[in-house]
Amino acid sequence: MSSIYLRPNSTVSQGMYWVGSYANIDEADPANDADYCQCTMSSYAYFGLDDTTETGTISKVTLFYRCWKAGAVINGATAAVGCRIGSTYYGSTYVNLTTTPTLYSAEYSLDPSTSAIWTFSGVNSLVYQMSLSGYWAFGEDLTYARCSQAYIRVDYIPSEGATYFLRKLVKVKQIP
Repeated sequence: MSSIYLRPNSTVSQGMYWVGSYANIDEADPANDADYCQCTMSSYAYFGLDDTTETGTISKVTLFYRCWKAGAVINGATAAVGCRIGSTYYGSTYVNLTTTPTLYSAEYSLDPSTSAIWTFSGVNSLVYQMSLSGYWAFGEDLTYARCSQAYIRVDYIPSEGATYFLRKLVKVKQIP
């Protein structure tokens, strides 16, 4: 089994209350969470991803996101991720954020747009979507929902690996 990691490389669109861009969350190491996107009210952003030229059989696609809440932390903050394929959004359940930066994930064993196993063409066509929701009310302190890292991991068996595995699995009996 092999894995590749795809990171945001552009901000496709973002909601009114979103602060930050793909450059704030594309690092392999979150760098002590000093660089992040945030919002106080419910908002979203769509990020383009690096394309891959890999081939093989994909077993699952996992979306990762490292988030926490800051500011007036007595109030709630949430986060969720998903993917947009074509014009349809496929999302995950919102998680309640804590004050400790935590790596969350949403796993897709099948391509949600086809209900079949993922293809690399399908992976290359998806757009990473993130929703953050903090808290803002007039006269009250703000609660920020923050994210310092987002990426996708694709777990797969490379094409040449699958062929090698099958050769080892099937023994051919030769006739003398």
